[in-house]
Amino acid sequence: MLLQASEAFLPAGRRSSSCRRVQYKLFSTKVKERAKRYKPNPSDEMLNEMRADIQRMKREAAQRLDALNEKLIVVSQRKEQEEKEHQLQKQIPKQDMHVDFIQHITTSPSPTTTEISSSSLTEIADAFERDMKGLLQSEEEDTIVASTVTSTTSNTSRHPLKLLEDTRWRLMLTIGRVPGTWMPKTWGVSGDKLRLKLEVELTSQALYEREDFFNGQTDGAKVLKVCGGEAYLSPSMKEGGRAIRVTDGGWRVCPNEGPLGTSILRYYVNVEEEARHLGSDVYLPKGRVYGTCGYFPQNNKGSANLRETYRQELKETELRYNALQNEMDNDAHLFSLQRFQRFRELSDLRKQAHKCTEVLREVEVKEPKKSQLRLSRDQSVGLTHEGGLCLRKQTGLSHEYHILGSFEVASIENRDHKDYRDALSP
Repeated sequence: MLLQASEAFLPAGRRSSSCRRVQYKLFSTKVKERAKRYKPNPSDEMLNEMRADIQRMKREAAQRLDALNEKLIVVSQRKEQEEKEHQLQKQIPKQDMHVDFIQHITTSPSPTTTEISSSSLTEIADAFERDMKGLLQSEEEDTIVASTVTSTTSNTSRHPLKLLEDTRWRLMLTIGRVPGTWMPKTWGVSGDKLRLKLEVELTSQALYEREDFFNGQTDGAKVLKVCGGEAYLSPSMKEGGRAIRVTDGGWRVCPNEGPLGTSILRYYVNVEEEARHLGSDVYLPKGRVYGTCGYFPQNNKGSANLRETYRQELKETELRYNALQNEMDNDAHLFSLQRFQRFRELSDLRKQAHKCTEVLREVEVKEPKKSQLRLSRDQSVGLTHEGGLCLRKQTGLSHEYHILGSFEVASIENRDHKDYRDALSP
């Protein structure tokens, strides 16, 4: 009650500030009850419903706050009247004045059916403000969770054979003789190499041209764009580097064509002019050049655990085998039941170790380590860091592919084509 009387002596600005803070608390209970029903939910439908409910609550709060404002105006007018009376009663001791003022406040009729006090309204407003802040913070957290879930869902919902769409890569081609090639016997016998760099974009645009290198299938084939329409031929000891005209080609992910049923990436580009160095016996013929490398989506989270499990099992098997072997060596009895049992257990351990080794080898092939791959910018797919190059030769009614060399790949950001030459130049 003393707090009520003391507020009568506050300046007008502080009273108005107190009134503004007072305007919320009457609705805190309802806000709390509704806020308890809201929990972080990644569903967009739930978030939209929460936002709509909050907007309705705000409108309802604004309407009720207007009514409260009218009540507070009446209270402020009454306080002003009491101040005037206080000015007339300066001769009355301060303590008596406080008692009279408190009695007047408690006995005077309220302008409404509900008793309203400044202190209670201040507490209500503070609690209401805290509840609103908590509710808004909960809404922001829900929005963040929903966006995270949405982005995660969009990444996981992408088709595993379409993870390379709209990505850009730099290819470093190494042309030279390798064992098993069917190129002419005089081609590259000196050991010289041609090294070319080019930047390609694996687009999502469908390719309708039928290509035998894609097993004659057009399903899933896309257009490969050569940025700048050229490749950069690195310099040699006898001459400098220069640009080689290369035009767009195509690409396709071929499932179950790699080792142990893995997928591979096949692509081709069109070389518009022969590339060679002065005095060298190795050259890149004009025509279509084909490339192949491994393709590994990074959506299998259990491969690392499986690899570690079998490694631990193999280690335990090896320790048990060595322990039994020591017991066999220290056993003085050449013929005994224990020796025979150890021999059988050793045989079982050898089989188990062989099985673990085979499983680990399959896991390494199907799910190679990230250190062995070149990942895309979004980390959703990895390509083997090295692949093979070849060209097609027509031999009578059939055709055959001759090995040209190898290539390395690296993922890069999409950027303007105008800086292409500067980026590829040494």
